[in-house]
Amino acid sequence: MDSVYFSKELFPLNVDECVVTLQSLDEALHILKQSWAADHKTAQLQFDESCQHKQALEQALTESQTADMRVQSRLKEAKLKSELLRNSISKFYAEFEQRQTELQQELEESTQIRAQLETQLSDKTGHNEWLSKKLE
Repeated sequence: MDSVYFSKELFPLNVDECVVTLQSLDEALHILKQSWAADHKTAQLQFDESCQHKQALEQALTESQTADMRVQSRLKEAKLKSELLRNSISKFYAEFEQRQTELQQELEESTQIRAQLETQLSDKTGHNEWLSKKLE
């Protein structure tokens, strides 16, 4: 083993002071190791909690996306039903208007026929009265 020589000018400590200094450094190192171990344990716990929180957030996000897809699907289905209903209503309204027009025409024709019949009846009544007077 090689000996190490220190110049007293560079290192003005004696052996006892070196031992005390080494012991102090050893104690300080021990305290630092304990502190580091405690900090490492705390950091590991925080990291584990963070990972669990991240997993919970990812699960919540997945559930939210699934719910969003279900809502989008229902919305699409509702839009299709709404469009079908709108088309049915439009078709019904068009048929209703056509039928209303047909009934209006039938009413007008019926009114004309009634007017003609009333005129004919009036003429017949007048003619009958004239014949009655002649027969008297």
